[in-house]
Amino acid sequence: GTQKALEMLGDLARLDTMVTVVDATRFWENINSLKTIMEHYGKDKISDTEEGRRSIAELLVDQVEFANVILINKADLMDKDKK
Repeated sequence: GTQKALEMLGDLARLDTMVTVVDATRFWENINSLKTIMEHYGKDKISDTEEGRRSIAELLVDQVEFANVILINKADLMDKDKK
């Protein structure tokens, strides 16, 4: 199953860096969102599980906290007062 596949992968490679790409133009919109992942993507794509009921903000915070490299994309498109 999945656990065995992960163990096999661990024999071949190690996780060295976790990179997260943040869309600068939508960061504040997403971090302030109360919408769940399931609401955002639809029930046909995301199942009604604990993970699917998490907010987009919770997912974004987890990704940023876990990453040791954060790439900020589209910073050139931001208004000067939002930078």
